[in-house]
Amino acid sequence: IRTWVVKYEKKSTEIRWKLLPIHAAIIFRAPVFVVRTFIETYPESVMLRDVQMMLPLHLGFRHNPKDEEVLELLLNECPKAICEPDIRGRTPHMLCRDGTFSAKFLQIYSESWSLASSSKKTPQSYNRDKHLENEVRNQLEENRVNYIKQIDISQSQYSERVTILNDNHEKEIRKLREDARLEKEELVKTHEKEMKALKNKSTSPPRLLQKDETILADRIIDLESELELKQTETQTLQSVIDGMREYSKMISSQMRKASQDQNKLQRLIMHQQGELEGAREMRAQLLKTLLQQEVEDGPNLTSIRIEIEETMRAVKLRLDAFGESEVQSVSENKSDDLGSKLEQYVQVKSEEDDNVSAITEDV
Repeated sequence: IRTWVVKYEKKSTEIRWKLLPIHAAIIFRAPVFVVRTFIETYPESVMLRDVQMMLPLHLGFRHNPKDEEVLELLLNECPKAICEPDIRGRTPHMLCRDGTFSAKFLQIYSESWSLASSSKKTPQSYNRDKHLENEVRNQLEENRVNYIKQIDISQSQYSERVTILNDNHEKEIRKLREDARLEKEELVKTHEKEMKALKNKSTSPPRLLQKDETILADRIIDLESELELKQTETQTLQSVIDGMREYSKMISSQMRKASQDQNKLQRLIMHQQGELEGAREMRAQLLKTLLQQEVEDGPNLTSIRIEIEETMRAVKLRLDAFGESEVQSVSENKSDDLGSKLEQYVQVKSEEDDNVSAITEDV
């Protein structure tokens, strides 16, 4: 708050501007509580000038003349600042661009001017104060005339609006009165018709009254029968509703049971899937073992199978070449060899089957 902010010209030591925080607050139109805080913290700041020799009051009239609270605060803190000139000899009110002020502020300004003028005793200051006082009086008179003009304009505008509103109000009142009169006449006519109807009924013969009573009695009986029918229908609907509720409960229980069965079925399926996976693994292992054994025993079986096939082809050729008689001799000659081959093949095959069964039992 007590620190000066200074800016110098480029490539020189000449000061371009310097400000205290209170000067900056007034230039940038800070709220009155901010300015009051600066003054309470640093009271001498109201009489400190910037580079243009302007006091805070000069800046207030120049940059924010519409904020009368700030100007009033500065005048109350330092009344004599109202007569202090800046570097060009201008007092604060000469820097004001908008000269419209309230009557309260003009009274405070006049009192501050009187206090500042009483402290000046030289003829020059007296003449200057007199000139400034005349300017203030002229300004006050001009403000008063403008204020009276504004009042006259406002009164003329509002008088026209009041006249229009009064005319509209009178029209609405007349319309409401006419509507009320018509409604009253209509009600009177309706009342007269009802009274005539009642008089006619009261003066009607007894037979007509008895007939009306009979009709009313029949109507009452019909209404009672309809009421009983409606009650019966209501009871039937209530029983249907109760049945639907029981059915809904049964469906709910069945749904819960089905949900439980579904959960059990899912667990059973998962268990069976696990067993199936184990069987598949066992099957794969068994096939792997069989394939391995076949690979190991494959050459022997293959050689035996090849010899049998060659023997069968030789027998067929001999049969074709020598006829039936030769067939008998060949069959007798080769029967021993073929029988031995077949016995050897059957023996190997039986051993292979025994191995497979043994592996299956182990698994």
